[in-house]
Amino acid sequence: MSKIWDLIEKAEIYEMQLEYAKALNTYRYLIFFYEKNYYVYKNRAELYTEIHKYQKAIKDYEKAANIVKNDKSYLGNEAYAHKMISELCYIIGDYERAILEMDKAVDLAPKGDFHIDYAPGTMMIDLAAEYRISIAYGDRAELYYKLGRYDEAIEDMKKAT
Repeated sequence: MSKIWDLIEKAEIYEMQLEYAKALNTYRYLIFFYEKNYYVYKNRAELYTEIHKYQKAIKDYEKAANIVKNDKSYLGNEAYAHKMISELCYIIGDYERAILEMDKAVDLAPKGDFHIDYAPGTMMIDLAAEYRISIAYGDRAELYYKLGRYDEAIEDMKKAT
């Protein structure tokens, strides 16, 4: 299992060094051998977002969400993927889908106590596990506000606090 995390770390280093082609090649290799790994798709989606390939990022976040779909131990990850799809849809001007995806994120966001999950075999923090219900309501409120839906924004901000 540590080989996958070593390769993910290698791709992240390439990304930090702005060697995007090498990072993408590493993710292609990872997907070939680990096609059912949420983190591989999530990380590649983040890279696509960074280089403004929004449609490709959306597809990878969709794949990541589908990998963990209905797995109760990964609801925060699925919610995070839908939140990111929502943000990307907003960027490309698909506002209705942005709302639908944010609704999914709110519905899936874990309730209860906050905890941090570490990726096995590494010290990497899984930020997706941090995506909780109060944050989801706040994110949706911000989206409603940007779209001029002020009453809905106010209602969600009340739920977020």
